[in-house]
Amino acid sequence: TVVVSMGGGDPGRLTPKVVSLLNDCEGIYNIILILGPGYKSPAEIEEICLQSKHTIEIVHNPQSMGEHFIHGDFAVTSGGVTKFETAFLGIPSIVLCQNDYEYSVAEIFEKNKTLINLGVGEQIDAEEFKNAFNLLVNSVDLRKEMFQNGIQCIDGIGKKRIVERVKKYIELSE
Repeated sequence: TVVVSMGGGDPGRLTPKVVSLLNDCEGIYNIILILGPGYKSPAEIEEICLQSKHTIEIVHNPQSMGEHFIHGDFAVTSGGVTKFETAFLGIPSIVLCQNDYEYSVAEIFEKNKTLINLGVGEQIDAEEFKNAFNLLVNSVDLRKEMFQNGIQCIDGIGKKRIVERVKKYIELSE
């Protein structure tokens, strides 16, 4: 199962592109497609999904993203907040960024081997997407490595560390 989420609003309209790219990949997959609350064209994407060779379950504005991500072998996501969620859950991901800022942050995640960063979505090469997709489909070892790296990178206690550092800074300032 592959989970697809291009963020809460998908401002770059990457969702139709991803569904099309997935149709060009070899094999037939179960896909969970998550549409956020700001997605502007749900009827259009529903029609595109009906024409897909894959079995696509569309989830509109879920209360819990994690509830859906845990059912996937890996994810195809946008480069915003979702990459933090997938890393925390240990979900290997292919990331298509909505803009240059997302790309710069996704580069850090890629260096930590939690995801494959394909760059800004509107510029993605179909062959590059297929190669990344096939790599994750065919390499259980890579998915395991990305799982481990993700949960080590985003451990869920960052807020606690920040509070501790602020307290130390205040103590040093006094």
